[in-house]
Amino acid sequence: MASKSTVVSFPESTSQSRSQKITIPNLKRVVSVTVNTGKVSHTVNGSEVTLNVTEGSYTRYTTSSTPNTKTVSDTRTSSTDSFQSTISYNDGTYSGTLSKSGGSTPYVVSGSPSGQKSVTDSRSSWYDLGGSCSGAQSGALSALPSSISYSDGEGYSGTLQRTGASAGSCQLLNNEGGGERTYGASATGTYSGTVSKPDTRKYNYSQSYSGTVYGPSSVSYTYYYAYTVTVTYEDNFGQTLTLTAPVSGVKLSVGNTYVVTGTTLDTDPGDIISVYVRVNKGTNYRIAQGSVDGVNPLAFSKTLTFTGGALKDGTTAVSGLLDEGTTHLLEVWSEDNKGGTSIIAERTFTVILNRPPTLTHSFVANNDNLSDDSPITINGTVSDPDGQAVTMKYRMNGGADVPISISNGAWTITVTPKQMVTGTNSLVITAADSLGATTVLTFSLTRSVTKTRLKTAHARYKLSPQSTTAKEVLAWLQHETGDLIVDGALSIVAAGVAESYKAMTKTSAPVITGIVEKEFIGTYAAQGAQLHLKFTLTCNDVNSTASATNLSGAIKA
Repeated sequence: MASKSTVVSFPESTSQSRSQKITIPNLKRVVSVTVNTGKVSHTVNGSEVTLNVTEGSYTRYTTSSTPNTKTVSDTRTSSTDSFQSTISYNDGTYSGTLSKSGGSTPYVVSGSPSGQKSVTDSRSSWYDLGGSCSGAQSGALSALPSSISYSDGEGYSGTLQRTGASAGSCQLLNNEGGGERTYGASATGTYSGTVSKPDTRKYNYSQSYSGTVYGPSSVSYTYYYAYTVTVTYEDNFGQTLTLTAPVSGVKLSVGNTYVVTGTTLDTDPGDIISVYVRVNKGTNYRIAQGSVDGVNPLAFSKTLTFTGGALKDGTTAVSGLLDEGTTHLLEVWSEDNKGGTSIIAERTFTVILNRPPTLTHSFVANNDNLSDDSPITINGTVSDPDGQAVTMKYRMNGGADVPISISNGAWTITVTPKQMVTGTNSLVITAADSLGATTVLTFSLTRSVTKTRLKTAHARYKLSPQSTTAKEVLAWLQHETGDLIVDGALSIVAAGVAESYKAMTKTSAPVITGIVEKEFIGTYAAQGAQLHLKFTLTCNDVNSTASATNLSGAIKA
Protein backbone atom coordinates (compact mmCIF):
# COMPACT_ATOMS: atom_id res chain seq x y z
CA MET A 1 0.00 0.00 0.00
CA ALA A 2 1.47 3.32 -1.05
CA SER A 3 2.42 5.83 1.56
CA LYS A 4 0.82 9.24 1.81
CA SER A 5 2.04 12.40 3.43
CA THR A 6 0.49 15.45 5.00
CA VAL A 7 2.11 18.72 5.99
CA VAL A 8 1.22 20.27 9.32
CA SER A 9 2.07 23.90 10.01
CA PHE A 10 2.69 25.24 13.47
CA PRO A 11 1.89 28.96 13.19
CA GLU A 12 4.38 31.50 14.47
CA SER A 13 4.35 31.72 18.26
CA THR A 14 6.59 32.83 21.10
CA SER A 15 6.46 29.29 22.50
CA GLN A 16 9.43 27.19 21.35
CA SER A 17 7.91 23.88 22.53
CA ARG A 18 4.40 23.06 21.35
CA SER A 19 1.99 20.20 20.56
CA GLN A 20 -0.69 19.79 17.92
CA LYS A 21 -3.14 16.96 17.25
CA ILE A 22 -4.22 15.87 13.77
CA THR A 23 -6.67 13.18 12.68
CA ILE A 24 -5.82 10.88 9.78
CA PRO A 25 -8.94 8.87 8.87
CA ASN A 26 -8.39 5.13 8.58
CA LEU A 27 -4.76 5.43 9.76
CA LYS A 28 -2.84 2.14 9.73
CA ARG A 29 0.65 3.33 10.70
CA VAL A 30 2.92 6.37 10.71
CA VAL A 31 5.96 5.81 8.51
CA SER A 32 7.98 8.90 9.46
CA VAL A 33 7.68 12.40 10.92
CA THR A 34 10.15 15.19 10.03
CA VAL A 35 10.41 18.86 10.93
CA ASN A 36 12.12 21.77 9.18
CA THR A 37 13.91 22.98 12.34
CA GLY A 38 14.53 21.64 15.83
CA LYS A 39 13.21 18.30 17.01
CA VAL A 40 9.88 16.49 16.55
CA SER A 41 8.31 13.48 18.26
CA HIS A 42 4.87 11.93 17.94
CA THR A 43 2.36 9.57 19.56
CA VAL A 44 -0.52 7.70 17.90
CA ASN A 45 -3.94 6.96 19.38
CA GLY A 46 -6.16 5.32 16.79
CA SER A 47 -6.58 7.82 13.99
CA GLU A 48 -5.26 10.68 16.14
CA VAL A 49 -1.58 11.69 15.88
CA THR A 50 -0.04 14.07 18.45
CA LEU A 51 2.99 16.03 17.17
CA ASN A 52 5.47 17.57 19.63
CA VAL A 53 8.07 20.12 18.40
CA THR A 54 10.89 21.77 20.34
CA GLU A 55 14.35 23.45 20.11
CA GLY A 56 13.67 25.08 16.76
CA SER A 57 15.47 28.20 15.53
CA TYR A 58 13.57 31.42 15.83
CA THR A 59 12.11 32.97 12.71
CA ARG A 60 12.33 36.55 13.94
CA TYR A 61 12.52 38.60 17.07
CA THR A 62 11.29 41.95 18.35
CA THR A 63 12.77 44.31 20.92
CA SER A 64 11.18 46.56 23.46
CA SER A 65 12.68 49.22 25.70
CA THR A 66 11.54 49.49 29.30
CA PRO A 67 12.83 52.36 31.50
CA ASN A 68 14.23 51.40 34.90
CA THR A 69 12.78 53.32 37.82
CA LYS A 70 13.07 53.39 41.57
CA THR A 71 11.58 55.37 44.41
CA VAL A 72 14.03 57.41 46.49
CA SER A 73 13.91 59.80 49.45
CA ASP A 74 16.16 62.73 50.38
CA THR A 75 16.33 65.42 53.07
CA ARG A 76 17.22 69.13 53.12
CA THR A 77 18.03 71.30 56.19
CA SER A 78 17.90 75.09 56.72
CA SER A 79 18.13 77.61 59.51
CA THR A 80 14.84 79.04 58.24
CA ASP A 81 11.56 77.25 57.66
CA SER A 82 11.57 77.92 53.93
CA PHE A 83 12.07 75.11 51.38
CA GLN A 84 11.52 74.68 47.65
CA SER A 85 8.51 72.52 46.63
CA THR A 86 10.76 70.25 44.51
CA ILE A 87 14.43 69.38 44.32
CA SER A 88 16.56 67.68 41.69
CA TYR A 89 18.01 64.22 42.27
CA ASN A 90 20.96 62.61 40.54
CA ASP A 91 23.11 59.78 41.90
CA GLY A 92 25.08 59.31 38.69
CA THR A 93 22.73 56.56 37.45
CA TYR A 94 19.21 57.62 38.36
CA SER A 95 17.91 61.17 38.13
CA GLY A 96 14.62 62.95 38.47
CA THR A 97 12.63 65.41 40.52
CA LEU A 98 11.59 64.81 44.13
CA SER A 99 8.63 66.54 45.75
CA LYS A 100 7.99 67.54 49.34
CA SER A 101 6.88 64.66 51.51
CA GLY A 102 4.85 66.16 54.35
CA GLY A 103 5.77 69.31 56.25
CA SER A 104 9.11 70.43 57.68
CA THR A 105 10.41 69.28 61.08
CA PRO A 106 12.20 71.74 63.46
CA TYR A 107 15.07 70.71 65.76
CA VAL A 108 17.12 72.64 68.43
CA VAL A 109 20.75 73.42 67.67
CA SER A 110 21.56 75.59 70.75
CA GLY A 111 20.07 77.32 73.82
CA SER A 112 17.47 76.16 76.25
CA PRO A 113 13.83 76.83 76.83
CA SER A 114 12.57 79.47 79.28
CA GLY A 115 12.08 78.48 82.92
CA GLN A 116 11.46 79.52 86.55
CA LYS A 117 12.70 78.37 89.94
CA SER A 118 12.53 79.34 93.57
CA VAL A 119 15.83 80.33 95.21
CA THR A 120 17.08 81.50 98.64
CA ASP A 121 20.11 83.74 99.37
CA SER A 122 21.57 85.75 102.25
CA ARG A 123 23.33 89.06 102.86
CA SER A 124 25.44 90.39 105.83
CA SER A 125 25.92 93.93 107.22
CA TRP A 126 28.23 95.59 109.83
CA TYR A 127 27.64 98.61 111.95
CA ASP A 128 29.99 100.64 114.22
CA LEU A 129 28.33 102.65 116.94
CA GLY A 130 29.83 104.10 120.03
CA GLY A 131 27.85 103.78 123.05
CA SER A 132 26.22 100.41 123.50
CA CYS A 133 26.15 96.92 122.06
CA SER A 134 22.42 96.99 121.37
CA GLY A 135 22.81 100.20 119.46
CA ALA A 136 25.43 98.56 117.23
CA GLN A 137 23.12 95.54 116.59
CA SER A 138 20.18 97.77 115.71
CA GLY A 139 22.34 99.68 113.33
CA ALA A 140 23.54 96.45 111.66
CA LEU A 141 19.94 95.23 111.17
CA SER A 142 18.91 98.59 109.74
CA ALA A 143 21.76 98.36 107.26
CA LEU A 144 20.26 95.19 105.63
CA PRO A 145 18.41 95.98 102.31
CA SER A 146 14.77 94.93 101.91
CA SER A 147 15.48 93.15 98.58
CA ILE A 148 18.45 92.02 96.54
CA SER A 149 19.16 91.20 92.89
CA TYR A 150 19.82 87.55 91.89
CA SER A 151 21.59 86.00 88.91
CA ASP A 152 23.48 82.74 88.39
CA GLY A 153 25.49 80.89 85.77
CA GLU A 154 22.40 79.04 84.50
CA GLY A 155 20.91 82.28 83.22
CA TYR A 156 18.31 82.74 85.99
CA SER A 157 17.87 86.28 87.37
CA GLY A 158 15.38 88.25 89.40
CA THR A 159 14.75 90.08 92.70
CA LEU A 160 14.63 88.34 96.07
CA GLN A 161 12.75 89.80 99.03
CA ARG A 162 14.07 89.73 102.54
CA THR A 163 12.23 87.08 104.43
CA GLY A 164 14.21 87.12 107.68
CA ALA A 165 17.09 88.83 109.62
CA SER A 166 19.23 88.16 112.72
CA ALA A 167 21.80 90.24 114.57
CA GLY A 168 25.17 88.87 115.44
CA SER A 169 27.15 89.34 118.67
CA CYS A 170 28.74 92.72 119.59
CA GLN A 171 32.39 93.44 119.65
CA LEU A 172 34.11 96.14 121.77
CA LEU A 173 36.07 98.14 119.34
CA ASN A 174 37.55 100.91 121.44
CA ASN A 175 37.71 101.79 125.09
CA GLU A 176 39.18 105.25 125.34
CA GLY A 177 38.65 105.64 128.93
CA GLY A 178 36.60 108.08 130.68
CA GLY A 179 33.68 105.78 130.11
CA GLU A 180 33.47 106.18 126.34
CA ARG A 181 33.43 102.97 124.40
CA THR A 182 32.84 101.97 120.71
CA TYR A 183 30.97 98.76 119.77
CA GLY A 184 30.57 97.04 116.41
CA ALA A 185 27.93 94.37 115.41
CA SER A 186 26.96 92.30 112.32
CA ALA A 187 23.57 91.21 111.01
CA THR A 188 22.51 88.53 108.49
CA GLY A 189 19.41 88.78 106.22
CA THR A 190 17.66 85.86 104.47
CA TYR A 191 16.17 86.46 100.97
CA SER A 192 13.93 84.26 98.77
CA GLY A 193 11.80 84.50 95.63
CA THR A 194 11.11 83.14 92.11
CA VAL A 195 13.65 83.84 89.39
CA SER A 196 13.33 83.10 85.66
CA LYS A 197 15.41 82.72 82.57
CA PRO A 198 14.49 83.56 78.92
CA ASP A 199 14.07 81.08 75.99
CA THR A 200 17.46 81.06 74.31
CA ARG A 201 16.85 78.16 71.90
CA LYS A 202 17.95 78.40 68.28
CA TYR A 203 16.40 76.09 65.65
CA ASN A 204 17.27 74.49 62.33
CA TYR A 205 14.60 72.83 60.03
CA SER A 206 14.51 69.51 58.12
CA GLN A 207 12.34 68.80 55.02
CA SER A 208 11.82 65.30 53.48
CA TYR A 209 11.49 64.78 49.73
CA SER A 210 10.51 61.62 47.77
CA GLY A 211 9.67 60.59 44.23
CA THR A 212 10.35 58.29 41.29
CA VAL A 213 13.64 58.68 39.49
CA TYR A 214 14.68 57.15 36.20
CA GLY A 215 17.73 55.25 35.14
CA PRO A 216 18.90 53.80 31.83
CA SER A 217 16.22 51.76 29.89
CA SER A 218 16.36 47.94 29.67
CA VAL A 219 16.05 46.28 26.28
CA SER A 220 14.15 42.95 26.09
CA TYR A 221 13.92 40.51 23.19
CA THR A 222 10.91 38.43 22.09
CA TYR A 223 11.64 35.45 19.86
CA TYR A 224 9.12 33.80 17.52
CA TYR A 225 9.12 30.19 16.36
CA ALA A 226 7.32 28.39 13.53
CA TYR A 227 7.52 24.76 12.42
CA THR A 228 6.61 22.76 9.35
CA VAL A 229 6.11 19.06 10.06
CA THR A 230 5.76 16.39 7.38
CA VAL A 231 3.94 13.20 8.38
CA THR A 232 4.31 10.17 6.12
CA TYR A 233 1.74 7.43 6.77
CA GLU A 234 -0.27 4.52 5.40
CA ASP A 235 -4.07 4.33 5.72
CA ASN A 236 -6.87 1.88 5.11
CA PHE A 237 -8.89 2.62 1.96
CA GLY A 238 -12.32 3.86 2.95
CA GLN A 239 -15.61 3.78 1.11
CA THR A 240 -17.24 6.05 -1.42
CA LEU A 241 -20.73 6.79 -0.12
CA THR A 242 -23.48 8.21 -2.32
CA LEU A 243 -26.59 9.47 -0.50
CA THR A 244 -29.56 9.70 -2.88
CA ALA A 245 -32.22 10.55 -0.27
CA PRO A 246 -33.27 12.51 1.63
CA VAL A 247 -32.60 16.03 0.38
CA SER A 248 -31.90 18.91 2.72
CA GLY A 249 -34.73 21.13 3.88
CA VAL A 250 -37.38 18.43 4.39
CA LYS A 251 -40.10 19.50 6.84
CA LEU A 252 -41.54 16.60 8.83
CA SER A 253 -44.95 16.59 10.47
CA VAL A 254 -46.08 13.99 12.96
CA GLY A 255 -46.43 10.63 11.22
CA ASN A 256 -44.33 11.57 8.18
CA THR A 257 -41.69 9.13 6.96
CA TYR A 258 -38.05 10.04 6.36
CA VAL A 259 -36.38 7.64 3.92
CA VAL A 260 -32.57 7.29 3.88
CA THR A 261 -31.29 5.59 0.69
CA GLY A 262 -27.99 5.33 -1.16
CA THR A 263 -24.96 3.18 -1.88
CA THR A 264 -21.43 2.79 -0.53
CA LEU A 265 -18.48 1.31 -2.46
CA ASP A 266 -15.49 -0.34 -0.74
CA THR A 267 -12.68 -1.52 -3.06
CA ASP A 268 -11.27 -3.94 -0.49
CA PRO A 269 -12.94 -7.34 -1.19
CA GLY A 270 -14.26 -9.17 1.86
CA ASP A 271 -14.64 -6.09 4.05
CA ILE A 272 -17.76 -6.01 6.25
CA ILE A 273 -19.44 -2.64 5.72
CA SER A 274 -21.84 -0.99 8.19
CA VAL A 275 -23.91 2.08 7.30
CA TYR A 276 -24.74 4.44 10.17
CA VAL A 277 -26.95 7.45 10.71
CA ARG A 278 -26.73 10.02 13.48
CA VAL A 279 -29.05 12.92 14.35
CA ASN A 280 -27.71 16.13 15.90
CA LYS A 281 -24.38 14.48 16.84
CA GLY A 282 -26.27 11.97 18.96
CA THR A 283 -25.92 8.20 19.14
CA ASN A 284 -24.79 6.25 16.05
CA TYR A 285 -27.54 4.00 14.65
CA ARG A 286 -26.75 1.24 12.14
CA ILE A 287 -29.21 1.00 9.25
CA ALA A 288 -27.42 -1.56 7.02
CA GLN A 289 -24.56 -4.10 7.05
CA GLY A 290 -23.06 -6.47 4.49
CA SER A 291 -19.93 -7.99 2.94
CA VAL A 292 -18.55 -6.38 -0.25
CA ASP A 293 -16.73 -7.82 -3.24
CA GLY A 294 -14.68 -4.73 -3.97
CA VAL A 295 -16.58 -4.05 -7.21
CA ASN A 296 -20.30 -3.71 -6.56
CA PRO A 297 -21.55 -1.05 -4.13
CA LEU A 298 -23.63 -1.97 -1.10
CA ALA A 299 -27.12 -0.48 -1.39
CA PHE A 300 -29.00 0.67 1.70
CA SER A 301 -32.47 1.99 2.42
CA LYS A 302 -34.11 2.73 5.76
CA THR A 303 -37.50 4.30 6.42
CA LEU A 304 -37.70 6.35 9.59
CA THR A 305 -40.88 7.85 11.00
CA PHE A 306 -41.32 11.10 12.89
CA THR A 307 -43.51 10.16 15.83
CA GLY A 308 -43.54 10.86 19.53
CA GLY A 309 -41.33 13.88 18.96
CA ALA A 310 -38.40 11.82 17.57
CA LEU A 311 -37.25 9.95 14.47
CA LYS A 312 -37.90 6.25 15.01
CA ASP A 313 -37.14 2.96 13.29
CA GLY A 314 -40.39 1.22 14.19
CA THR A 315 -40.53 1.68 17.95
CA THR A 316 -36.78 2.29 18.35
CA ALA A 317 -35.76 5.93 18.74
CA VAL A 318 -32.99 6.96 16.36
CA SER A 319 -32.86 10.53 17.64
CA GLY A 320 -33.58 12.38 20.83
CA LEU A 321 -36.61 14.64 21.14
CA LEU A 322 -36.58 17.17 18.31
CA ASP A 323 -37.51 20.80 18.84
CA GLU A 324 -39.76 22.67 16.50
CA GLY A 325 -38.26 25.81 14.96
CA THR A 326 -34.73 24.34 14.98
CA THR A 327 -32.74 23.05 12.01
CA HIS A 328 -31.69 19.45 12.71
CA LEU A 329 -28.72 17.61 11.21
CA LEU A 330 -28.75 14.07 9.76
CA GLU A 331 -25.32 12.47 9.16
CA VAL A 332 -24.86 9.29 7.08
CA TRP A 333 -21.59 7.38 6.63
CA SER A 334 -20.16 3.88 6.29
CA GLU A 335 -17.36 2.03 8.09
CA ASP A 336 -15.58 -1.22 7.35
CA ASN A 337 -14.37 -3.76 9.88
CA LYS A 338 -10.76 -2.60 9.41
CA GLY A 339 -11.30 1.01 10.41
CA GLY A 340 -11.88 2.47 6.95
CA THR A 341 -14.65 5.08 6.74
CA SER A 342 -16.40 7.11 4.11
CA ILE A 343 -16.97 10.81 4.17
CA ILE A 344 -19.96 11.91 6.22
CA ALA A 345 -22.94 12.99 4.12
CA GLU A 346 -25.06 15.66 5.81
CA ARG A 347 -28.70 16.64 5.37
CA THR A 348 -30.75 19.16 7.28
CA PHE A 349 -34.42 18.95 8.19
CA THR A 350 -37.01 20.60 10.42
CA VAL A 351 -40.01 19.22 12.27
CA ILE A 352 -43.50 20.38 13.11
CA LEU A 353 -44.51 18.96 16.46
CA ASN A 354 -47.98 17.62 17.12
CA ARG A 355 -50.22 20.66 17.49
CA PRO A 356 -53.45 20.65 19.45
CA PRO A 357 -56.80 20.97 17.69
CA THR A 358 -58.10 24.41 16.78
CA LEU A 359 -61.39 25.03 18.54
CA THR A 360 -63.87 27.86 17.96
CA HIS A 361 -67.20 28.46 19.69
CA SER A 362 -70.28 30.63 19.63
CA PHE A 363 -72.10 31.17 22.91
CA VAL A 364 -74.92 33.49 24.01
CA ALA A 365 -73.74 34.96 27.26
CA ASN A 366 -77.11 35.83 28.80
CA ASN A 367 -80.36 33.82 28.67
CA ASP A 368 -83.33 35.16 30.61
CA ASN A 369 -86.73 33.72 31.58
CA LEU A 370 -85.70 30.11 31.02
CA SER A 371 -87.52 27.11 32.41
CA ASP A 372 -85.62 24.10 33.77
CA ASP A 373 -85.83 22.33 30.41
CA SER A 374 -85.07 25.33 28.21
CA PRO A 375 -82.14 24.49 25.90
CA ILE A 376 -78.91 26.48 26.03
CA THR A 377 -76.94 25.81 22.85
CA ILE A 378 -73.17 26.15 22.40
CA ASN A 379 -71.71 25.38 18.99
CA GLY A 380 -68.54 25.89 17.05
CA THR A 381 -65.97 24.27 14.79
CA VAL A 382 -62.94 22.06 15.36
CA SER A 383 -60.01 21.16 13.13
CA ASP A 384 -56.54 19.65 13.57
CA PRO A 385 -53.57 21.50 11.96
CA ASP A 386 -51.80 18.15 11.51
CA GLY A 387 -54.79 16.47 9.85
CA GLN A 388 -55.40 13.99 12.67
CA ALA A 389 -58.76 12.67 13.81
CA VAL A 390 -60.36 14.67 16.62
CA THR A 391 -62.79 13.64 19.36
CA MET A 392 -64.67 15.97 21.71
CA LYS A 393 -66.42 15.72 25.08
CA TYR A 394 -67.82 18.01 27.75
CA ARG A 395 -68.21 17.83 31.50
CA MET A 396 -70.51 19.83 33.78
CA ASN A 397 -69.35 20.62 37.32
CA GLY A 398 -66.79 17.81 37.35
CA GLY A 399 -69.36 15.17 36.49
CA ALA A 400 -69.16 12.41 33.93
CA ASP A 401 -67.76 13.11 30.43
CA VAL A 402 -70.39 13.45 27.72
CA PRO A 403 -69.28 12.77 24.10
CA ILE A 404 -69.79 15.53 21.53
CA SER A 405 -70.57 14.51 17.98
CA ILE A 406 -68.70 16.25 15.16
CA SER A 407 -70.05 16.62 11.63
CA ASN A 408 -67.75 18.05 8.95
CA GLY A 409 -65.84 19.94 11.62
CA ALA A 410 -68.96 21.43 13.25
CA TRP A 411 -70.10 20.56 16.75
CA THR A 412 -73.05 21.44 18.98
CA ILE A 413 -73.97 20.76 22.59
CA THR A 414 -77.16 21.60 24.46
CA VAL A 415 -77.43 21.99 28.22
CA THR A 416 -80.44 22.97 30.33
CA PRO A 417 -80.80 24.91 33.57
CA LYS A 418 -81.86 21.80 35.45
CA GLN A 419 -78.38 20.33 34.82
CA MET A 420 -76.95 23.24 36.77
CA VAL A 421 -76.76 24.19 40.40
CA THR A 422 -77.85 27.57 41.63
CA GLY A 423 -74.84 29.89 41.45
CA THR A 424 -71.62 29.28 39.50
CA ASN A 425 -71.31 26.23 37.24
CA SER A 426 -68.21 24.99 35.38
CA LEU A 427 -68.59 23.67 31.82
CA VAL A 428 -65.40 22.20 30.34
CA ILE A 429 -65.21 21.28 26.64
CA THR A 430 -62.17 19.24 25.50
CA ALA A 431 -60.99 18.46 21.96
CA ALA A 432 -58.23 15.84 21.59
CA ASP A 433 -56.36 14.53 18.54
CA SER A 434 -55.33 10.93 18.03
CA LEU A 435 -51.90 11.58 19.62
CA GLY A 436 -53.31 13.13 22.78
CA ALA A 437 -52.81 16.85 22.12
CA THR A 438 -55.79 18.70 23.58
CA THR A 439 -57.50 22.07 23.49
CA VAL A 440 -59.78 22.96 26.38
CA LEU A 441 -62.55 25.56 26.59
CA THR A 442 -63.85 26.40 30.05
CA PHE A 443 -67.11 28.29 30.57
CA SER A 444 -68.41 29.66 33.83
CA LEU A 445 -72.23 29.54 33.82
CA THR A 446 -74.24 31.24 36.51
CA ARG A 447 -77.75 30.03 37.24
CA SER A 448 -79.91 32.58 38.99
CA VAL A 449 -83.40 31.36 39.97
CA THR A 450 -86.30 33.79 40.26
CA LYS A 451 -89.49 32.29 41.67
CA THR A 452 -92.77 34.02 40.81
CA ARG A 453 -95.96 32.78 42.39
CA LEU A 454 -98.58 32.04 39.69
CA LYS A 455 -102.35 32.27 39.73
CA THR A 456 -102.68 29.72 36.93
CA ALA A 457 -100.76 26.51 36.32
CA HIS A 458 -101.14 23.65 33.85
CA ALA A 459 -100.42 19.99 34.43
CA ARG A 460 -100.29 17.70 31.39
CA TYR A 461 -100.20 13.90 31.34
CA LYS A 462 -99.62 11.50 28.50
CA LEU A 463 -101.85 8.43 28.94
CA SER A 464 -101.06 4.96 27.68
CA PRO A 465 -104.13 2.67 27.31
CA GLN A 466 -103.75 -1.06 27.62
CA SER A 467 -105.25 -1.45 24.18
CA THR A 468 -103.86 0.42 21.24
CA THR A 469 -106.73 2.93 21.21
CA ALA A 470 -109.31 4.52 23.59
CA LYS A 471 -112.19 7.01 23.47
CA GLU A 472 -113.04 7.90 27.11
CA VAL A 473 -111.15 8.89 30.25
CA LEU A 474 -112.45 9.08 33.84
CA ALA A 475 -110.25 10.98 36.38
CA TRP A 476 -110.57 11.75 40.09
CA LEU A 477 -108.51 14.65 41.43
CA GLN A 478 -108.37 15.42 45.14
CA HIS A 479 -107.22 18.86 46.33
CA GLU A 480 -107.24 21.06 49.39
CA THR A 481 -110.22 23.32 49.96
CA GLY A 482 -109.67 26.98 49.58
CA ASP A 483 -108.91 29.42 46.82
CA LEU A 484 -108.30 26.76 44.11
CA ILE A 485 -110.33 26.03 40.94
CA VAL A 486 -109.45 22.97 38.82
CA ASP A 487 -110.69 22.38 35.23
CA GLY A 488 -109.90 19.37 33.08
CA ALA A 489 -109.47 18.89 29.32
CA LEU A 490 -108.88 15.76 27.20
CA SER A 491 -107.21 15.19 23.81
CA ILE A 492 -107.74 11.88 21.97
CA VAL A 493 -106.29 11.87 18.47
CA ALA A 494 -104.65 9.45 16.07
CA ALA A 495 -100.94 8.73 16.39
CA GLY A 496 -98.79 11.53 14.99
CA VAL A 497 -101.63 14.09 14.98
CA ALA A 498 -101.36 17.34 16.90
CA GLU A 499 -103.11 17.45 20.27
CA SER A 500 -106.70 18.82 20.30
CA TYR A 501 -108.32 19.40 23.70
CA LYS A 502 -111.98 19.68 24.74
CA ALA A 503 -113.34 20.34 28.21
CA MET A 504 -114.24 17.50 30.52
CA THR A 505 -117.38 17.45 32.68
CA LYS A 506 -116.74 17.66 36.38
CA THR A 507 -118.57 17.03 39.63
CA SER A 508 -117.40 17.72 43.15
CA ALA A 509 -117.78 15.99 46.53
CA PRO A 510 -116.00 16.39 49.90
CA VAL A 511 -113.76 13.53 51.03
CA ILE A 512 -112.49 14.49 54.47
CA THR A 513 -112.19 17.76 56.27
CA GLY A 514 -110.14 20.15 54.13
CA ILE A 515 -110.08 17.80 51.08
CA VAL A 516 -112.47 17.82 48.16
CA GLU A 517 -112.54 15.39 45.21
CA LYS A 518 -113.53 16.30 41.68
CA GLU A 519 -114.57 13.75 39.08
CA PHE A 520 -113.72 14.52 35.45
CA ILE A 521 -115.20 12.67 32.45
CA GLY A 522 -114.06 13.17 28.90
CA THR A 523 -115.48 11.28 25.92
CA TYR A 524 -114.65 11.20 22.19
CA ALA A 525 -116.86 9.65 19.57
CA ALA A 526 -113.96 8.01 17.75
CA GLN A 527 -111.15 6.08 19.33
CA GLY A 528 -107.57 7.37 19.15
CA ALA A 529 -104.09 6.07 19.96
CA GLN A 530 -102.64 9.30 21.39
CA LEU A 531 -104.19 10.43 24.72
CA HIS A 532 -103.29 13.56 26.72
CA LEU A 533 -104.96 14.82 29.91
CA LYS A 534 -104.59 18.48 30.96
CA PHE A 535 -105.60 20.15 34.24
CA THR A 536 -105.74 23.91 34.70
CA LEU A 537 -105.33 25.04 38.32
CA THR A 538 -106.44 28.62 39.05
CA CYS A 539 -106.54 30.76 42.17
CA ASN A 540 -107.46 34.40 42.71
CA ASP A 541 -104.87 35.04 45.43
CA VAL A 542 -101.16 34.62 44.63
CA ASN A 543 -100.58 33.77 48.29
CA SER A 544 -103.00 30.83 48.16
CA THR A 545 -101.54 27.60 49.54
CA ALA A 546 -104.21 25.13 48.39
CA SER A 547 -102.78 22.34 46.23
CA ALA A 548 -103.71 19.09 44.49
CA THR A 549 -103.01 16.01 46.59
CA ASN A 550 -104.02 12.88 44.63
CA LEU A 551 -104.89 11.84 41.09
CA SER A 552 -106.38 8.54 39.86
CA GLY A 553 -108.50 7.46 36.93
CA ALA A 554 -109.49 4.93 34.27
CA ILE A 555 -109.33 4.63 30.48
CA LYS A 556 -112.17 3.17 28.40
CA ALA A 557 -111.50 1.60 25.01
